[in-house]
Amino acid sequence: MSASRPPEGSAAPSNTGEQAFGSRRERRAYEEAQQAARDAAAGTLQANALSETQGAADDVRAADARLDEARRSTHAARSHRVQPVEAAPQTGRVRVRTEGLAGVQPGVSRASASAASARLASASRRRIVRPAPVAAPKRRRKSALARVIAKVGIMVTAIGMVATTAVPAYARLDVPTVVDIAAGRAQTLAVGTVQSGSISRDNYGAHTQSAALDSTLGTVVAPEVQALAQQLMTAVAQGRLVGSTPDHIPEIRYLAEGQVVPDCGIDYRVLQTIAFALTKFNSVGVSDINRLCTGQIEGAGVDSPHYTNGGGHAVDFYLLNGQSLTGGDPASLQLIEDLDAVVPTDSTVGQEECRSSMSFAHFQQIDDTCNHVHIDFGNAEGTSLLGS
Repeated sequence: MSASRPPEGSAAPSNTGEQAFGSRRERRAYEEAQQAARDAAAGTLQANALSETQGAADDVRAADARLDEARRSTHAARSHRVQPVEAAPQTGRVRVRTEGLAGVQPGVSRASASAASARLASASRRRIVRPAPVAAPKRRRKSALARVIAKVGIMVTAIGMVATTAVPAYARLDVPTVVDIAAGRAQTLAVGTVQSGSISRDNYGAHTQSAALDSTLGTVVAPEVQALAQQLMTAVAQGRLVGSTPDHIPEIRYLAEGQVVPDCGIDYRVLQTIAFALTKFNSVGVSDINRLCTGQIEGAGVDSPHYTNGGGHAVDFYLLNGQSLTGGDPASLQLIEDLDAVVPTDSTVGQEECRSSMSFAHFQQIDDTCNHVHIDFGNAEGTSLLGS
């Protein structure tokens, strides 16, 4: 038994729900009608979309026009805004303008505007309005040449001030010296006849006494003399400088204390000679200085440099390093040779007959007893030791 099947051919339906056509012509006519319906529907949709797009564009242009109008209105309102406060340019005082204040904000009454203006006026009275600062006048810049000249002038002035303050204007560098006992150095300035007084600066001294340093008749102790006498008294305290009988150490003490004791002065060169000997020997003994002070009349008597012209222009050494002197012993010869290099011309040394013949650069010799070394400056040309 064979199974049945649907009929084949053009009249047969393609699938369930489709129309059944009696011929191919009916089928073609049906399809053309469907296509026409679809084309019509598409045209309608396109027309609707175009219309809606045109309407939206019109709405945008209208919104832009309204925005421009609002901007113009706002700008005009700002241009005509009322300024409620003004300041006087001369005095800086603030004045409140009440006219038009109510129109600043919509809805503000004139009474409220008046109250606000009163508060603003009260605040303005408490506020200090300062005038604008005045610009400082411009300074002309100096030329390079002017600046160089100014700098050179300042440097010259500074150098002159340093040179002036370093050494007193009235000091001379070729006169008496204070001897440093410990090191054998001598550094002192001295001046001529000026008002009494003293100056000390940077280990240098300048004496201002009226009497010459080689005189023992003055009424004032020169600062150099006092300073050197004080150094010698230090040596006395140390046991390095001793006297004899009668003792002449008190004459040095008077000067160290600044005392002018009549007939007890000491020539500055004598003090320098004693100080010089202390730089060469550990201990020194002196037996005579100013015999007028002790009342001694010996040897040459009143014509002796120990006695004449106020006395104190000579010194006798009797001990060096604890050994007695003869004027010809090694210690005596060493002291004489060393002193010959520093004493002024025509200074005098004794004990010529107590030693072999010697030649000197500055000393002249005289006879004297052979129990000491005599040094005097009665005929000397300078007022201090050489190199001082």
